[in-house]
Amino acid sequence: MCTVSWCQQSEGYTLFFNRDESKGRSEGLPPQPHVGDSVAYVCPRDPDGGGTWLLANSHGLTLGLLNYYETQGRYRPTAPLSRGRLPLDCRTFRILDEVENFFTSVDLSPFPPFLFLGIDPACRTVLIRWTGKRPRISQPGFSQLPLTTSAFQPDAVVAERRANFRRQIPSLECAPERLVQFHQSHDPDRSAFSPLMTRPDARTVSLSQISVSRKETRFTYRDRRGDFPQLSDPVSVSIPRKAP
Repeated sequence: MCTVSWCQQSEGYTLFFNRDESKGRSEGLPPQPHVGDSVAYVCPRDPDGGGTWLLANSHGLTLGLLNYYETQGRYRPTAPLSRGRLPLDCRTFRILDEVENFFTSVDLSPFPPFLFLGIDPACRTVLIRWTGKRPRISQPGFSQLPLTTSAFQPDAVVAERRANFRRQIPSLECAPERLVQFHQSHDPDRSAFSPLMTRPDARTVSLSQISVSRKETRFTYRDRRGDFPQLSDPVSVSIPRKAP
């Protein structure tokens, strides 16, 4: 249950990521900077699984993970591993080719189905779909936005969110402020269908914004307490970009 979109900027891109989770899951930990193998990266953490759902590094790559509910009933590993480790496995990657090579060479059979997004400073993308068979690789563009999943009426929820996105967002070169409005939109009469959603069993728990420019990668994070549509004040962490 997540909603992701992005827009192209003159020197990079801005990405937004709504994280939706079960109300029984622990609250995520805000993003913190780290360094591994001389590559700086920043990510929030999931205290239950120990991994993350979103990570950005000093090469300007952003890596995001979404549940793939539409196929989970058809593939259930006997001893599942946390999917949240996958962005951390890719944390030092410099280009999208490394992302593709990783997912075509690693054994994914212990992982439940997922969508894995990578985006680079030129706003090129790669999307890995894992359904329990061979991973499928595509390069989603504006027509596929927003990337979104839902455990509740998935086809109807995806269709409505994309229709609302089309009405509000004109192109991939739109201003980030328009994406902020979309990702914070909440219709109390259609709450489960809203990007900022609430259901009896689950809700949007945070909104992340990653802004990549020539000089820095900035991660801005706002969490949500309870079912109210308001988000907390933003917390921002930035790391310098490495030279290409």
